[in-house]
Amino acid sequence: MTEKVFGDLTVLRYEGKSKWICVCSCKPDKEISIYGESLRNGKKTNCGCKRRYTKREDVVLPKEYDGQYKTCDECGKSKEYKDFYYDIRLNKDKQEKYYFHLSCVECEKKTSRQWAIDNPEWYYIINKRKDEKLKKILYKRELSKQRRLDGRHQAWIDKNPDKAKQYSQDRYYNKIHDITKSEWKACKEYFNNSCAYCGLQIEEHYRTYAGKPQKIDLHKEHKNHDGSNALDNCIPACQSCNDKKWKFEFGDWYNENNPNFTQERLNKINQWINEDYKKYLED
Repeated sequence: MTEKVFGDLTVLRYEGKSKWICVCSCKPDKEISIYGESLRNGKKTNCGCKRRYTKREDVVLPKEYDGQYKTCDECGKSKEYKDFYYDIRLNKDKQEKYYFHLSCVECEKKTSRQWAIDNPEWYYIINKRKDEKLKKILYKRELSKQRRLDGRHQAWIDKNPDKAKQYSQDRYYNKIHDITKSEWKACKEYFNNSCAYCGLQIEEHYRTYAGKPQKIDLHKEHKNHDGSNALDNCIPACQSCNDKKWKFEFGDWYNENNPNFTQERLNKINQWINEDYKKYLED
C-alpha cells in the first residue's frame, strides 16, 4: 500500500503488526501509525483534523435531506432525518455517505437512560473515567504552571534544546491559522465582531500590558484543537475564553455547564464551521 492515498492520508511505509506509517495533508511532517484495515474500509481518512460528530447540533445535514422522513425502528414514528444520529463514512467509491441510526434520537436517549438505571455499576465506572480524565488535564495544567514558576521548565529547555525547539514548532503550528486578512475580517463580522463563546465585543476586548489596559484583537480560535488551520476551523474568541478552552474538546468544554453557554451561540458556531464559512473562502 506504499504511496497509496486514502482521503487525506498518504501511506509511507509498513510498520509491522498490520500497521502502516502515514502522513495527513494537514501536517505532512508528522507521521502517524494506522491499521491497514482501517484505511481500506474507509474508517480512517485523516488524522482527526476533519473529525465529524454524530450530534445533531454539531453537524448540518446536506440540503438533499431537508423535508425527508425516516421511520424509527423502535417507536415506529416517521420523523425527519435531522431527528436521527448518524455517521459519515466513505463508501466503496471513496465518497462520503451518511449512515443514519435505526432509532431516533429521542428513543436512543430513553434507551441510554434505561441502561443507566439497569446497570448502575457500569454507569458509575464510565462517568468516573470521564471525571478522572478532566481532573488529569487540570492537574497537568497546574503542574506545568508550577514548573515554569520554580525554574524546572527552563532547566529542561537548557538541557534538551532540540526537543524544546521541535515542541515549540509543533505548538506554534497549532496556533497559526492559514487564512487571509479578508477571510479573518469576514469571520469576525459573521459573529458581529464579538467572541463566539461569550459574546464580548471587540471594542471591550482589553489586556493589561505594563500595568495599563491595552486594546487587542480577538484570537483566531481553533474549534477543534487538533483540526485544520483553515477557515473551516476558525472562530473569533476573547483572550479569557481562548485560555479557558485550552486543549479541551469543544463539546466537553462548551456545554450547559459553561456559564457563557447559550444554544443560540452554539448553533451559530456550528452553522459557520459546517456551511457558512464556504461563502467567504478566497481562491
